[in-house]
Amino acid sequence: MSETSEQLETWSYLRSYYYPRFVNGITRLNWSNRFDVLKMIHGDWEDRGEDPINAMIEYVKENNGYFEFFCKGVEVFEDGSFKLKHLISAHLGNIGICDDF
Repeated sequence: MSETSEQLETWSYLRSYYYPRFVNGITRLNWSNRFDVLKMIHGDWEDRGEDPINAMIEYVKENNGYFEFFCKGVEVFEDGSFKLKHLISAHLGNIGICDDF
């Protein structure tokens, strides 16, 4: 199933406007708290190795930063509308909005 043009436009908007605010908010947390929040947003995160926090730090460095976590906390519909998980919204600063799903 391919994405609609509306979904693609929404993802472009989210990546340019919401994602930087999410990164700014999430990186204000110390790594112990950040680990817990990112693990909850991800939903399927499995602790890796003897030091799971350090493993997540390495994962973030080696991959697309926090974007995978951000994507797991956003639902974009065919018409281009979207919902944010509470933990995404909570780390957007003053513009946070929330729809639990």
